Amino acid sequence: MSFKQMMSDDLDIFYDSDEFAESAYFNGASEPITVLPVDDIEVSSSDHRVISAKVSDVAGIAEGNTFLIDETSYQVSNFDYKDSTNLEYFIALREV
Repeated sequence: MSFKQMMSDDLDIFYDSDEFAESAYFNGASEPITVLPVDDIEVSSSDHRVISAKVSDVAGIAEGNTFLIDETSYQVSNFDYKDSTNLEYFIALREV
């Protein structure tokens, strides 16, 4: 098993909604994905937040895509890989 595969398998622990993660609906999907709140990145206003998500859960992500989290709608304002493994994104959201 490759190191990248081991890292990917370990992500499932963190993205467990019973432990650390929150459920979210990406782009109007009928099935939720799990995302992690990112509290250590400063945001510019109270209607913005940052989450992280597995790249495989948000295939084709683009600015303007939507997330529904805890009955609040957000729009993607920016995103980038979390690190060099390219397994997760940091995603900046703006409440709409």
